[in-house]
Amino acid sequence: MTNEPLFPRLEELKLKLLPKLRHFFLTKRTLEFPFLRKVNIYDCPEMKIFVQHGSIEIIGGCLVGVLRICKVGKLVVSEVSCPNLETLEITEADNISAPCSHQLPTAYFSKLEALAVGNCCKLRNLMSPSVARGLLNLQALDIRDCQSMEEVITEDEQQGEEIMTIEPLFPRLETLELILLPKLRHFFLTKRPLEFPFLRKVDIYDCPEMKMFVQQEGSVSTPSLRSVNDDDRVKVDLNKWIQERFNS
Repeated sequence: MTNEPLFPRLEELKLKLLPKLRHFFLTKRTLEFPFLRKVNIYDCPEMKIFVQHGSIEIIGGCLVGVLRICKVGKLVVSEVSCPNLETLEITEADNISAPCSHQLPTAYFSKLEALAVGNCCKLRNLMSPSVARGLLNLQALDIRDCQSMEEVITEDEQQGEEIMTIEPLFPRLETLELILLPKLRHFFLTKRPLEFPFLRKVDIYDCPEMKMFVQQEGSVSTPSLRSVNDDDRVKVDLNKWIQERFNS
């Protein structure tokens, strides 16, 4: 396995309804799938890793653009290095507590355009500020039915909020959906002004504990915003709108 890629012409991989599957291949070597573009993993509750721990780059040089994970074990997205990933969907992954490792390099998801997370009951937050800073091309963020989620972005223990001072947060984000999150209190607890220059549509439903988008003193600039919860009156400061809507 050391001289040539594994399945050198493989373009699509589907692993479905495999209740005892624990891994794809037990090896510490770096694997390469040069033409792999799409990966679907469904109903593999025992799957914890893709290959054995110890490989620095588990899928090296791959072209994977779509990764869908449903009903898996404690598999963490960082176990699979996909520098060309454009779509990431994680659903019904009850054992995943941190899908995006806080130790990931800033550019790890630099090409990601759509991120959807749903029905992950142990998920308390989605990512750190350092990971969020690398999502330069994210256009759609959809989070729903995560019973334990308290915040979308959690504070980076080492770098704190300073990481958000230079660039807008999610500079290409166009749509944001936060639905059925009973413990969600805020999007990101920061006092610093946030800017979403291309955000056009926001839906926030069934988030009874949400009192603010950012910290009380913070502001959120959304100059392109067209609708919030199907209300087409322009909202410049999303934080102020949420405070008025959910605290009244």
